[in-house]
Amino acid sequence: MKHKHSSLMKKRARWAYFFLLPWLIGVIAVFVIPLFLSLSFSLSEVTVDSGYSLRPVGFANYKTALLLDENFLRYFASTIGDLLYRVPIILVYSFMVALLLKQSYFGSQIFKFVFFLPVILSSDLFFKLLNNFGAKTTSSLDAVMSSSVSVLKSLNLSVYLKDLGLSSKMIELLTAPVNKVYEIITCSGIQIFVFLSALYSVPSQLYEAAHMEGANAWQQFWKITFPMVMPMVLVNVVYSIVDTFVTESNSVMEYVYQLSFKNFNFGLSSAISWLYFLAVGLILLLVFRLINRRTFYYTD
Repeated sequence: MKHKHSSLMKKRARWAYFFLLPWLIGVIAVFVIPLFLSLSFSLSEVTVDSGYSLRPVGFANYKTALLLDENFLRYFASTIGDLLYRVPIILVYSFMVALLLKQSYFGSQIFKFVFFLPVILSSDLFFKLLNNFGAKTTSSLDAVMSSSVSVLKSLNLSVYLKDLGLSSKMIELLTAPVNKVYEIITCSGIQIFVFLSALYSVPSQLYEAAHMEGANAWQQFWKITFPMVMPMVLVNVVYSIVDTFVTESNSVMEYVYQLSFKNFNFGLSSAISWLYFLAVGLILLLVFRLINRRTFYYTD
């Protein structure tokens, strides 16, 4: 009996490896091989002709990126500054919207679709589909989007803040989120639904017990809701950081693209990519350690 059971487990394991094989081939071909190729490029001087040839130069490209290149550190500092105000605003906005969408009311499913719609509209797949209908449709949609953004910017809060006597740096800090309302909304769809799933997973008996003990809504939020969704806060923080670092408007990503496919300096661009990758990894590790210490994990 044991022999039949063990043979059945081995057969299932072989089928599991069989179904994992396409994924494994894809990871090796699309991720592992380019990763090691990029590492070899960063340690070499790359000459492009009919193919490419590598001449080992050690860490010369890394020294150039950190000490001689005038753009990388400046672009990276700009990305960090964008991260510091963009991620908190996205998290607060998505959490507040998730709290509103959790309420039961007529048409709640439609509102959920509306808040996820910017994610679809901002995707490359959506614009590729639009191109099949013609450039006129795409240009008209771009005009609508640009006009919407201009309306948001035309609120011109800087004039009112200047009348209040605030400094120019303070005005720039306060109006930056307003000028990027459209960008924040389009980047918050995933986070909204992650928070929404976390809110739905909070056991209702906890609220019932708190209500019987006399806790008001504010106390229930800070003692039950917020601690219970902290694991998803960590997930959304990591997702938002990664999304900020790899967005197309990221200045470091644009600079790497320019070095690679316009200047054909694959050695320096690969070195900058690896430095960028390591810096992002360290930031994620630091954020994970800081938030994970204060995260409450509920178990039944």
